[in-house]
Amino acid sequence: MALTIPEIVRQFKADVAQAISAETIIKICGYLKYVCRDRALGPVTTVHVFLLQILHGNTACTALSRLAGVPFTAAAYCKARQRLPLALFEDLLERVCDALFPEVHTTGRWRGHRTWTLDGSSFSMPDTPALRAYFGQPSAQACFTREPACCCGCWPRRCAPMTCVTRPRCTPS
Repeated sequence: MALTIPEIVRQFKADVAQAISAETIIKICGYLKYVCRDRALGPVTTVHVFLLQILHGNTACTALSRLAGVPFTAAAYCKARQRLPLALFEDLLERVCDALFPEVHTTGRWRGHRTWTLDGSSFSMPDTPALRAYFGQPSAQACFTREPACCCGCWPRRCAPMTCVTRPRCTPS
């Protein structure tokens, strides 16, 4: 029987280290030539705590020490996260997607067809000359509230990651 999303999240919360092993994180750091001192919040612990933070609904940094069972301050955690290269997270995401890729073809289908999700939104920005020049102004807005506006659309790529694009002016292409 297939597990539900809450059951899977509960399993990850119980043991984040099982989901992404320390060896995998260390191997990626080596590949990226990322070296750091031996500290309480090294790459492995920082990545695991970051996953816990996400799985617990983006909980406050001050609560993470208790969740992880590792003594550190919120400031130390923030600095540790800043030290990690973005390429580490990109590589981890690719590995997770590669592991899930076979599942994408066999589960989550509606009447045998793959299903896709698309979400779109728009938002206004501060009225600066640079933003106005790049994004323009929607013509539907009243004259007194013509701030630059941006449209964005997001859709899943391969398995879980979202591809997001932003475009100036919300006009059909």
